[in-house]
Amino acid sequence: MTERIQACLDGKISRSELTPRELEELEELEETIRTSLALVRGARLPDLTPSVMTRIHEFRARESEPRRESEARGKRAGV
Repeated sequence: MTERIQACLDGKISRSELTPRELEELEELEETIRTSLALVRGARLPDLTPSVMTRIHEFRARESEPRRESEARGKRAGV
């Protein structure tokens, strides 16, 4: 893609300022963009909320449990 085609995509120059070859390339790029967006929009994404929330609750439960004396000694000793 040339800088001129990018400028056209960005709205900085109009399509009428492009050469026929640039216009052809622009149309190909626009079709690629449309196709890609259609695939992304049509994709069903999994709901990760339950899994993430379960892990958060498990983490918090572990963090709130009192440490065993041996674990506490090991942490203090740098083990």
